[in-house]
Amino acid sequence: MKRIRNSKHQATLNLPTIQLEGSLFLPDQLEKAAQGRAQGQTEVDYGVPKGVKLKDEYSRAFQIACAQWQHFAAQLDRADVDAHRLTVSFVSELLRDALGYTPVQSTTSVQVATMAYPVNVLAGRMAVLVAPHNVALDDADSRFAIAGSSNRKKSAFQVMQELLNASPDHTWGIVSNGKQLRLLRDAASLTRPTYLEYDLADLLGGQRYAEFANVWRLMHSSRAPQSGSAACVWEQWREAGKAEGTRVRAGLRNGVEKALLTFGEGFLQHPANDALRAALHDGSLSKDAYFQQLLRLIYRLIFVFTVEERGVLHPVDDSVEALAARKAYAGGYALSRLRELCLKRRARNRHDDHWQAIRIVWRGLAHGQARLALPALGGLFAEDQCPQLDAASLHNTHMLAGMQHLRWAVIAQGNASSLTPVDYRNMGPEELGSVYESLLELVPTIDLPARRFGFVGITEEGSTAGNARKTSGSYYTPDSLVQELIKSALDPVIEQRLMAHANNPTQALLSIRVMDPACGSGHFLLAAARRLAEKLAELRSVETGQEGAVRPQDYRHALREVVARCIFGVDRNPMAIELARTALWLEGFEEGRPLSFLDHHLQVGDALLGLIDLKALEFGIAKDAFKPLSGDDKEVCKALTKANTAALKQLATERKSRQARLQLEDTHGLTQLRAIETLPESSTTEIEAKAQAYALYLQTARTSHLAAAANALLGAYLLPKTSANAEAIPTTTTLVLTLQGSTLQTGQQAALAAAQAACQQARVFHWPLAFPQVFAQGGFDCVLGNPPWERIKLQEEEFFATRHRDVAGARNKAERTKRIQWLSEGMLARHLYPDLAQVTQEDEAEKSLYDEFITARRTAEAASLFAHVGGKDGGRYPLTGIGDVNTYALFAETILQIHSGNGRAGFIVPTGIATDDSTKAFFGHITQQSRLVSLYDIENRDAVFPSVHRSFKFCLLTLGTANRAEFVCFASQVDQLSDPRRRFTLSPDEFRLINPNTLTCAVFRSTRDADLTKKLYRAAPVLINEAQEGGNPWGLTFHTRLFHMAEDSHLFLDQAGVDAVPLYEAKMIHQFDHRWATYTPSGDSRELSESEKRDANFSITPRYWVDAEELDSRLEKVKWSKNWLIGWRDICRATDYRTLISSVIPRAAIGNKYLLMFPGTTPDRIAALLANLDSLTCDFVVRQKVGGTSLTLFTLRQIPVFAPEHYTPADLAFIVPRVLELTYTARDLCDWAKDLNFDGPPFAFDPDRRAVLRAELDAYYARLYGLTRDELRYILDPADVMGEGYPSETFRVLKNKERIPGTKQYRTQQLVLAAWDALEVQQPTTTPAPKPVRRRAPLPIYAEGTTPASTAEDWLAGLLFDVLQQAGPCDDNQLRRIVGARLPAGTPNAEVLQAWLAPVNTERWGHICSWLRALLGVPVTAPLSIRDAQAQAEVLGDHRTEALARALIAARRHQESALAEVLVGSTSEVRPGENRDKSYG
Repeated sequence: MKRIRNSKHQATLNLPTIQLEGSLFLPDQLEKAAQGRAQGQTEVDYGVPKGVKLKDEYSRAFQIACAQWQHFAAQLDRADVDAHRLTVSFVSELLRDALGYTPVQSTTSVQVATMAYPVNVLAGRMAVLVAPHNVALDDADSRFAIAGSSNRKKSAFQVMQELLNASPDHTWGIVSNGKQLRLLRDAASLTRPTYLEYDLADLLGGQRYAEFANVWRLMHSSRAPQSGSAACVWEQWREAGKAEGTRVRAGLRNGVEKALLTFGEGFLQHPANDALRAALHDGSLSKDAYFQQLLRLIYRLIFVFTVEERGVLHPVDDSVEALAARKAYAGGYALSRLRELCLKRRARNRHDDHWQAIRIVWRGLAHGQARLALPALGGLFAEDQCPQLDAASLHNTHMLAGMQHLRWAVIAQGNASSLTPVDYRNMGPEELGSVYESLLELVPTIDLPARRFGFVGITEEGSTAGNARKTSGSYYTPDSLVQELIKSALDPVIEQRLMAHANNPTQALLSIRVMDPACGSGHFLLAAARRLAEKLAELRSVETGQEGAVRPQDYRHALREVVARCIFGVDRNPMAIELARTALWLEGFEEGRPLSFLDHHLQVGDALLGLIDLKALEFGIAKDAFKPLSGDDKEVCKALTKANTAALKQLATERKSRQARLQLEDTHGLTQLRAIETLPESSTTEIEAKAQAYALYLQTARTSHLAAAANALLGAYLLPKTSANAEAIPTTTTLVLTLQGSTLQTGQQAALAAAQAACQQARVFHWPLAFPQVFAQGGFDCVLGNPPWERIKLQEEEFFATRHRDVAGARNKAERTKRIQWLSEGMLARHLYPDLAQVTQEDEAEKSLYDEFITARRTAEAASLFAHVGGKDGGRYPLTGIGDVNTYALFAETILQIHSGNGRAGFIVPTGIATDDSTKAFFGHITQQSRLVSLYDIENRDAVFPSVHRSFKFCLLTLGTANRAEFVCFASQVDQLSDPRRRFTLSPDEFRLINPNTLTCAVFRSTRDADLTKKLYRAAPVLINEAQEGGNPWGLTFHTRLFHMAEDSHLFLDQAGVDAVPLYEAKMIHQFDHRWATYTPSGDSRELSESEKRDANFSITPRYWVDAEELDSRLEKVKWSKNWLIGWRDICRATDYRTLISSVIPRAAIGNKYLLMFPGTTPDRIAALLANLDSLTCDFVVRQKVGGTSLTLFTLRQIPVFAPEHYTPADLAFIVPRVLELTYTARDLCDWAKDLNFDGPPFAFDPDRRAVLRAELDAYYARLYGLTRDELRYILDPADVMGEGYPSETFRVLKNKERIPGTKQYRTQQLVLAAWDALEVQQPTTTPAPKPVRRRAPLPIYAEGTTPASTAEDWLAGLLFDVLQQAGPCDDNQLRRIVGARLPAGTPNAEVLQAWLAPVNTERWGHICSWLRALLGVPVTAPLSIRDAQAQAEVLGDHRTEALARALIAARRHQESALAEVLVGSTSEVRPGENRDKSYG
C-alpha cells in the first residue's frame, strides 16, 4: 500500500508564511523539521531546561515575538524614526529574545581578504545583514556596497550570498528587513536564488501561533552553527535531505522508464492511431525513431513542469487580456492541474481530453497562443520534433498513468512505499542526470500485432545492465566535483580574459568558448553557463547603471545569452544531446523569448573518431588502415596496402620537393558559419531562419573537399575489405586527388561515397570541420568533462545481451565462440533446439545478426587501429595510443589538443593517467611542458560515484600553464581537497628527480610525504636512470617471467623428481625469508611455523616442480651461474604490512609474480642492495608510487637506491653480517653464505633476534639517506610527529599488528628508534664477522658453589657480557651504575630485569665478575672487557639481553647528561659573593 506524502495542492511545500527557493532543503525534509519530526528535535537538542516542554518554550517565544512586532509595526510609518536603526533593533531583539541567539552584537562589516561586507549584526556565530524595513531584500541600495569592490550598489540578499560564497568561516547567514527574514547558505551558483524565507509580517502581524511554532523549530539558535567542528543541525537536515533526494531521483529514474512504457504502449493501443501503426509496420517510422519521439515527449513534459512551477512560463504582461489568458490556461490546460488528478482512479478513463489539451499546449508553445498566454518557443516544441505523436491520440488512462510516474516518485520504506512529489521547481542537473542514466539502459522492443511496447530486460527477455552505460562509460558526476573543476579551469580563464580586455569586458566574456566533449545530460555545461552568467549579469548591471546590483531576471537574461554564445558540447549518444539541449533551454529560459538555436553548438558525434588537425591529411592514409580486421579478405588488404604504399612514397617525395599542393583551408565555410552565429534569435521566425541557414551550411560543408578527404582517411579504416568492394576503398591516391580538386574516376568517386556513408554510420567527428569558428581562433578556451572510462574493444557478452540471449548466456568464451560460428551459418537455433521446427526466416535473421556483430566488432577494431597510428604517420594519439587503449586516455589527449594554448581544461579521469605505464608519455608531456596545473586524486571509499567500485581511484585533472603543479592524493571526500596539509606541489625538475624514466606521478598523502620523498631522491639516485649515461651502476638485468604460471603450465610437474627443482611462487617468499609459506598435500598454501623455520634442514614444498635442465637453459640466457637468485614480489599494495618484499632464494624455478634481478657486482654489495630494498625508508618511498596492486619493473627502476660505490668498507662491515644472519637460516642457501665468505652452519631462526637485526639495518639506512630522528619517527608513524588526524599513513597494518599494550608505539617502531639512538651514541666503524652462536637457554642444573649458581646469575652474566660488548671496557662501578639505571616506561622486556639484577647488591656480584674475568681472559687489575670473543659460546644471552643492555646504556648516559646540565645551571645561578658566604656559613 502506497502512502501519499505532501499531497496538498501546493507543488512542493505546505507551510504557510514560509517560502523555500532553490535546493537549500528538500521540501519534504523541511516539513518534517517544521513539524518536529526530524532528527535532533528533543528538549535536550534545543537546550530547554529540565522540566520545561518545547511547547512551553515556543509559546513563551511567541508572546515575546508578538510584543516586539507590535512595537516595531507601530513605528513603520513614522518619518521621525530612522528606519534602518529601528529595523536593526527589532531583528536583533527577535533573534536574541525569541530565537535564543547569544550574544547579539552590532558590527560594521565582515572582512574577507580585501573585501569588507556590510554586515551589521553578529548573532552567535551567524552573520546577519539587516536592511531598512522600507527596502526589499532584493532591491539594490548604496549602503550595501561591498568595500573593496567596484560595485556601488548591492541588494542585501546579494551581499550576504557573496559573503557566504567567499568566506571559509561563514557557511550560513541571515538577511532581514523586519518584514521578511531569509536564511541563506554558501551556494555554488548565484543564477538561481537559494534561500528559506519567513513572512514575519504575516506570521507575527496575523498572530499565527501554529506557524510560529514551525518557524521556531526551524530557526532556533540551536539549529545554527556552534563552536567546534561538528556539523550544525541545518547541515544534518541537508544531509538527510540529500539522502532522501537520492531516493527521489532514483524514483524519478524509474518513473521515466515506466512513463515511456506507458506512453509507448498507450499510443500503440489507441484505436484512432492506425496511421502510427502503419508507419511502424512499413518502416517509414523505425522503432528507434518512435522511441526518440517518446523521449522528446518526456523532455517536453519535464520542461513544462519546471517552468510552470517556477512561474516563468507566461510572458510578463499584467493586461486584462493576459490575466484572462493565464486564468484560462491554469483552469483547463496547465500540466500542474494533473498533478493531483493523476492519483484519482475515476479520472483514468478511455476518453482522451487530457491529451488533446496537451496537444493544444504543444502547438501553442510551437507558434504562440495569445488566448492561453503561451509564448512561441519553437525548439523542443517545433512540429518536426514529435510529428507522429502530435497527430496521435492517447486515452486518459495512459496519459494520467504516465503523468503519475513523472510527477510522483515511489520511495521504498521497508516493506512499504510512499509517493513523494518530484520537486520540478528546483530541479537541477541531478534530476536530468538521473533521467540520462535511465535512458542509457533502455533498448526498446515493439510487438505490433499485440500492440505492445517494451524494453529488453524489463518487459522482454535479455539484459541491458551496464550495456549502454558501459558503451558510453557514463557515470553521472556529482555537483561537488563539477564545482571544483569550474574553480580550477573556468574561473582563471574568466579572470584572464577580463584583465586582457578591460575596455570591453562584456564582449570579452561572451567570446569565451566552453566545451564538454562527452557532455551527457549537460551537467558541466550548465555549471559553466551559470558561472559565466553570474559574471555577465554583474558586468551588465554596471553598464546599464545598476551599479553592481543584479536582479533574478538579469541572471536569466545573462544565462540565455551565455548558452547561445559560449556553450558547446559533443556526445555520440543522440539522446544525451537532446537531454543536454533541454537542460540548457530550461536553465536559459527567459519569459516571452523563444528557445535558442543550439544545433550548431551541441552536436552528435564520436569525439574520439575523426581528425582534430587537418594537417594529418598531408601524411596520407597510414598503412595501418589496411590491416585485416574481422570479416576482411587478407588478399584484398594486401593489394590495397601495396597500392597505398606506392601512393605514400609519391606523396612523401612531392612534400619534400613542395610539389604537392593540398588545400587545407575553407575560408568560405568559416565565413558562412560566423555569419550564422550573428543571426538574431528574438522570435521563432528568426530561429527558423537561423536553422535553415545552418542546414544550408551543413549541406555545403559535408560535401566540401576537406570533408571528403577527411572521410576518405577514416573510411579506409572503417570500410570492410572484401573482393566485392575492393574498388570502393579509398587510398592515399583518392585523398590527394580530392584535396587537389582533381576530377576523380568512377571508382574513386564510389570510394568517397562509401567512406562518407561509413563515417556517418560510425558518427565520425572532425573537430575543425564541426567547429571551424572555434579552431580558427586556436581552440576552446575551456574544456570540461567526465569522459567515458572504458576499453575500445567490443565485449561480446554485452553486444549480444540485448540481441540474442543464447549467445550472451553461453557458459564461457569457448562456448560463446562456437555459438557465434553457428550464428554466422544460420544454424544456431537448429543446433541448440534440434527438436523444434525451424523456419528459413530465422536462419536468415541469425546471419543478419552475425553481420551486425561483425560490423560492430570491426568498427571497434578500426577505431583501435586508428588510435594506434604513430605521430610520424600523422596519428591523432601519439601520446596515448599505446597497448589496450582506454577511452579515458584518448579523451585526455583529445582535450589537450582541442583547448587553446592560453586556455584551460578540467576533467575527471582515473588516477592511472598519472601513474600507469601506458599513459606515461602523455603525463610526461604535460608535466615537462608545464601544462599541468593540478591533479586532485580521490579514492572512491565514500562512494562519490555509487556505481563505481569503492577501491577505484579517479582524479580531477586541470591543464593550462603553470610552473608548478599542485596535487592532492588519497582524498575520499571533496572537502578534503582544500586541506592545506594534503596539498603539495611539484616542478618539472622534481618530476624528473622522482620518476626520470617515465615522468609519471608519485601519489603522496600529505605535504610532509612529498617533501620527505624529494629529500630521499636527492640523497640517492634511482636504481636505473635510462636517460643518463652510466645510469645502471648495479649492472642490472631483469627477468619478469622466468616461468609464466599460465603459459608455461605444460612444463610443470606435480611431483618431485631426481632432476626436478621446486617452483617458487611469490606468496612463498617474504623479506629476508625464502621460507615464508609452503603448500600442503591438499593443495592449499600456509605459512611456515616457527618450529619449522628453526629446522635448518626444512625446505618448502611447492605446488609444482620444473625440470632442472629447463631452468638452467633459461638462466643461461641471462648469463646467471650463481646457485641463488634475488628478486621481489610483484603483487603488493601500498597499505599492506610491507610493500617492497625482496629476498634471496635458492636456485629454483620462479613464477611470474616474483620478478628477478641479476646484479653485475660482488655478493657483499648485492647483500647491501637487498638490505636497501627491504629497508623501511625505501618501503616508504615505494608506498608513494604503488597506486594499485602491482610493483612493476618500471616502478622499481625509479626508487632511490644507493649505488654500489656508495658503500664504504665500514658500511659493508655493518650491513653484510646482518643480511647474512637474516637470510642464511637454512642449508639450501649455503652457496649464498659461501659467496659472502661464511662457511659456518645456518643461523638460528630467532624472531626476536631477527627483529633487532632488521631494526639496526633500518636505522642504519635511515642515516645513510640523511634523515633526522624526527623524519625517521615520521616514517614509522606520522601521528607520532604530526599528531592524530594528520592525513597520512605509512605502516598502519604493521602498527596495528605490533602495537605495545598501554602505549601508542609498536615493536618495530621502538626497536628502530632504539637502534637509531645507539648509532647516535657511537657510530660503528667496524663490525666483526658473524658471532659464534650464544647459549640461548639456561643450564639444566646449577651445582652448589659454582658460578653461575642460579638462573638469575646466568642471565645477569649474559646481560653484563652484552653491556661490555656495546659499551666497551667497564670497571666495577661503571657496570653497577649502568645496570642500575632507571629505564623509561614501556621499555621492552623490562619486566624480567628485576629478577636478573637480584644478585647485584649481594656478595654474588663479585663471584659473577670474577667468573667473567676468567672466562674472558681479563686480569684483576684491568677493567672488564671482551678479549676472547669465542668465549661468548659459554655465556647465556638472547635478544632480551642485547636489547636491555642497549637500553640501560642509553638510560645511564641520559641521566649523566641531565645531571651535568643541573650542575652547570646551579653554578651559573649563584653570584660570587653568595658562594663565599655559603662556604663560611
